[in-house]
Amino acid sequence: MTRETLASLRDVDGVYGCLVVSPTGALVAHDLPSWMQGASVGDAGGRIARLRETLAQDGPLDWCVIRFAEHKLFLRAVGELIYTVIARADIDATALRMAMTLTARRFPTLPPPPHPVEPERPAAVPPPLPSSTPKATGMPFGGSGARPRTYRGRRIDEG
Repeated sequence: MTRETLASLRDVDGVYGCLVVSPTGALVAHDLPSWMQGASVGDAGGRIARLRETLAQDGPLDWCVIRFAEHKLFLRAVGELIYTVIARADIDATALRMAMTLTARRFPTLPPPPHPVEPERPAAVPPPLPSSTPKATGMPFGGSGARPRTYRGRRIDEG
């Protein structure tokens, strides 16, 4: 499905091919002519992700065109994905932008990253209580009938 979805961008006159890149630079999908494929395609993902990161320092990157002598590179950020189209320099940018919008709507999104699972923490074991066994006097806590006063674990002397 993704290859056919990306191939529809070639219906716009002047499009050579396209890449879909994740924020980490991984190549999610591509539709490139055979003369563009090779070892450098894998490297392109990382470069495109770094380019987006650099251009987005002042705010989120939505749309960018990089012009070269004989071609243009169109970048469109949709959610987490970066759609990159390589086209001739004389391409109709408006038609391409509409085609990229339609393609982005039909293209599946990245699955959400797995949430880190926090290891279960052992239940806090309360410290052992001091021995409070009642004595035969019938008074709670034994002895004088009143237990010693404490504040934050320290004994308060009345006096």
